[in-house]
Amino acid sequence: MAADSVGLLDVLRLDGAHIVGASLGGMVAQTIAIEYPDRVRSLTSMFSSTGDRAVGQADFAALGPIGGPPVDRRVYIDWQVRAMRAVGSPGFAFDEAGVADRAARSYDRGHDPVGMLRQAVAVVAFGDRTDRLRELRVPTLVMHGTDDKMSDISGGRATAAAIPGAKLVIFDGMGHHLPRELWAELAGYIAELVQRAEASRRSDVRDPGSASPRRCRRSRSTDPPERGRRRRSRPGSRPPRPGPPGRPRLPPARPGTGAPRPPARPARGAWWSPLPALGTPRRRPPAPARPAGRVVPRRAG
Repeated sequence: MAADSVGLLDVLRLDGAHIVGASLGGMVAQTIAIEYPDRVRSLTSMFSSTGDRAVGQADFAALGPIGGPPVDRRVYIDWQVRAMRAVGSPGFAFDEAGVADRAARSYDRGHDPVGMLRQAVAVVAFGDRTDRLRELRVPTLVMHGTDDKMSDISGGRATAAAIPGAKLVIFDGMGHHLPRELWAELAGYIAELVQRAEASRRSDVRDPGSASPRRCRRSRSTDPPERGRRRRSRPGSRPPRPGPPGRPRLPPARPGTGAPRPPARPARGAWWSPLPALGTPRRRPPAPARPAGRVVPRRAG
């Protein structure tokens, strides 16, 4: 699966990407960083583990009654809802309709009842990645929930401890899925990592050594005119072309009248997208009162 992901980068002609993986996807993301370090700009591992059997184990007492995935579509959707109730986030509302919708789309895309078993065998066959994770030199973010019954939080702690410089963020009440209430905060942590990685990458390109880059001052004769400013005309030269008229165009007239149609205004409390295709007014989502995740400082040594 790691090789397939890198193959997709080859097809898309991308030299690298910011890799994000959750659960088994987190293990695949770690493997990509280990096997193809030059293709990874940053790594985000979410509710995953290192492969060490001593950490990140599942609570089989909670998972045992769920059983294996069924073949029938309707039964499979109900099974997914029961499974997510068992391993979900007790500290947040359970979105049963959303779980059922994703289960239905997953089944229609392609359902293989034996696939989950093959994935479990692949996890065990790969073994412990801890020693190789210690060799990584890539900006890394590890996020885990305190109530994860599928992968104990010890797996996230071990992952962050193994990767040099990794940042560990723990969410109280989060289980083995992504609650809608945390989407903005989770995305914010990932965006912060991406920005930090890109800034470090640009710094390395400009300054491959330790010395600051030299800047050569260009002569005035070769400086291009600043964008947005009109150049002064010399005596006897051609006058500058006039700009666009200052008066804005009025909207089209209303049918049956000569009065122009007033511009539409968004409803109170709504906002408008700058893109014409996304101009539908939507309610601004309420900002969280305080961050749910807490950054865990690394221990010295």
